Amino acid sequence: MKKTIIAFAVLLFSLVGCIPTSVILESTTPTSTTTTPTQMQSVSPPYDPYRFTFSTEIDPGFSEQKIAEILFSSWLDHFLSSEIPPSQRIDGYTIQSVSIPDDQSCAVLLNGLFIAEAEVLATTTLPLASTNDEPKSEFFVAGGGNIVDAHHLLRIFDAVISKNGDLYTLNVVTQVPICDKS
Repeated sequence: MKKTIIAFAVLLFSLVGCIPTSVILESTTPTSTTTTPTQMQSVSPPYDPYRFTFSTEIDPGFSEQKIAEILFSSWLDHFLSSEIPPSQRIDGYTIQSVSIPDDQSCAVLLNGLFIAEAEVLATTTLPLASTNDEPKSEFFVAGGGNIVDAHHLLRIFDAVISKNGDLYTLNVVTQVPICDKS
């Protein structure tokens, strides 16, 4: 019974995380020194510290890896806002790598265009651990990652990327395995 309740909770959380609840505001955001794609910046008033999706319009012609990099960067930028509670906020991040796995069978099962993985070093606003009752960071500390030091977490994020016209959507997936291929 307990396994059924946990499985239902995970399923419900996954489904709720995929429901778009954001307002889209147009802007032009440079994503590197060599490219400046026109993007749609997604903003949810108020900022949501538990956001697992991000959508943006990306000009045609970018590789899957570059599309994933743009989406992961845009999603992580959301957590830099002072509107995010300090326990979920980050002061900075570095995307160490973005990879597109060879096996993309899960993408089809999850109604996506492709699966991407990003290794991210995040600098948390609050310390990741506390020896007393002081506030501490809760930025994706559950479910994996390596604590580097008091304010740095190295974490791998998996995502399903889908496309509708020129609008790409990143859906961060936290369950492991990412899909059941049976």
